[in-house]
Amino acid sequence: MVEERDEGTALNKLLVKLHDRVEAMEELQPEDVDMSDPQQADVWKTVQVLLNKVIYTDSYLRVISDLLAVDSILLWEMRLIWLHV
Repeated sequence: MVEERDEGTALNKLLVKLHDRVEAMEELQPEDVDMSDPQQADVWKTVQVLLNKVIYTDSYLRVISDLLAVDSILLWEMRLIWLHV
């Protein structure tokens, strides 16, 4: 999905934006995320946890497992975010 730059859904558009931000060594910004969309809010929360900006989230394991099911490329993106901390 990220490799093909498939922005067909709001979530896909956010994940492509996340990919682009990580590649540019930037952080995802709040204005990149539609917090009224639960999937996008989950991505935001996951990124915040990986960046050590949030240390508590009861849904973290569910969110990360759902994201990894979406796209294996995203796993690499999340690893890159963690490595840049």
